[in-house]
Amino acid sequence: YSRPDKPTGQRKGLPDFIFAVAGIPVAIEFKLPGKKPRKDQRDCMAEMEANGWQVSVQTDLQAAWAIVLDILNKTKQ
Repeated sequence: YSRPDKPTGQRKGLPDFIFAVAGIPVAIEFKLPGKKPRKDQRDCMAEMEANGWQVSVQTDLQAAWAIVLDILNKTKQ
């Protein structure tokens, strides 16, 4: 998590949350309903996907949690 009110050393466009689930890299960008990622965010997420990340844009926590559960279920099969 990075605070939007403070400058960071992170790359511009990096999704809000980056983590691993069962060894699978995951990136989730949260947006308000009707809002879309900026160009720098789209570019960063496309690069992450090309490198094997599970990348998603979500508007609510339940949908993001469903992605985590889906990854966990797939790794158990």
